[in-house]
Amino acid sequence: MTEREQRAAQAASIADLAQAVGAPAAVDWRSIGGSDYLGRVRDQANCGSCVAFGSIAAIEGSTRVAAKKPGLSFDLSEAHLFYCHGAADGRNCDNGWWPSKALDAAKSKGIVDEACFPYTAGDQACRPCSDAATRTTRIKAWTSLTAVPDMKLWIAERGPVAACFTVYEDFRYYKSGVYEHQSGAQLGGHCVCIVGYSDADRAWIARNSWGPDWGENGYFRIGYGEVGIDYEMWGVEVDPKPVVDDVVKVEKVRITGIWVNADAKDAQCYVDKLGWRKLTKPEFVTAAAAARVAKALCTLSIKGDTIIEMYVL
Repeated sequence: MTEREQRAAQAASIADLAQAVGAPAAVDWRSIGGSDYLGRVRDQANCGSCVAFGSIAAIEGSTRVAAKKPGLSFDLSEAHLFYCHGAADGRNCDNGWWPSKALDAAKSKGIVDEACFPYTAGDQACRPCSDAATRTTRIKAWTSLTAVPDMKLWIAERGPVAACFTVYEDFRYYKSGVYEHQSGAQLGGHCVCIVGYSDADRAWIARNSWGPDWGENGYFRIGYGEVGIDYEMWGVEVDPKPVVDDVVKVEKVRITGIWVNADAKDAQCYVDKLGWRKLTKPEFVTAAAAARVAKALCTLSIKGDTIIEMYVL
């Protein structure tokens, strides 16, 4: 057991004290009042970019909580955070990163939206869209949380947080339930987003970045004090005001590029003078591809970074 794990295990013995200072017995931002504040689970694939995914999940979730808009269209670029800011810090797919460094970059430099720099696993050149400067979101601040009661209160009041833990071989075979390390060699470290907790289960609820088919629909539960999970967590302070969620109509624009990932779950088109925007429907992908070939003009309705209506003229 590492020193980090020992301290986290000791902290677990006082986890229930959080109730005495006002934290509820359970929180789960996947379903608060019937609403999901987290969005879809992502897949980092074959790259040690977990810090970018855990940090951005915390930023996105905290922004929706602060804005009181669970359906807010707000998708930041893990590629920009990791392949640009992480690379500038000497990090790559083989050596990973750390949340404090990632959140420093999110505060000082900012992160563009996903459509501006879509994620592909494997070290990439830092090449965000041409109008990246106008599509950057910065956090106000971040806070290191080292006491379990403080972690619970932050999650309950402000939203998800980033966290890291030691990965052992048995974690690779997790399917469901509350994970507690039993056997296997130490494989390294991993960072995730903590989206809630349950005192009844004595467990944290975590969002992984190994795709929605892993674990409990992309999530897992991990016992208080297990493998260093609550040695330290990182809470994010955000300002929801700069996030634009209004529908904007643009007329007579051309589509000059198309990008679709390998499993066809993500698709974007490059709109002339606007940059990359998400395509939410298969028919939009077909129409955008045809408009690009024909060099046809289009009228688009855009909400945030997403095309919600498309007409080819």
